[in-house]
Amino acid sequence: QWYQRRVRGKRKTWHAIGTLFVAVSFAFVFHKCFGCEDSSTLIQQIYYGVFIVLFQFGWASTQIAHLSLIPVLTVDKRKIVFLNAVRSGLTFVCGIMVYVIMWFLLHSAGTDSHSLGPEDAPAFENLSV
Repeated sequence: QWYQRRVRGKRKTWHAIGTLFVAVSFAFVFHKCFGCEDSSTLIQQIYYGVFIVLFQFGWASTQIAHLSLIPVLTVDKRKIVFLNAVRSGLTFVCGIMVYVIMWFLLHSAGTDSHSLGPEDAPAFENLSV
């Protein structure tokens, strides 16, 4: 009992840290460079690179903490498989939903082009919100 609370506590901490990193960095990845719109390409790459690294760290922390919690919740192998299957299925559904929403945002923007360009930035900004 004590050990499980201690282990879950560590996982919750990593999950919270990861969630904080994702929440702070996600919008910056898809918005224009704040304060460096007119800067060189190198400065903009560093700006976006920092936020991408922060986002990836946060995402990985959250996912690992979440996945490592499943075996602590139950020892029954069938329940572990079920929880992992539900998690994977919902991840798949959410991924499809992101593609559908992005398709809608790009088509509602009114651009006739079949390629992405700077004029499509507002659609990505709206998706990140």
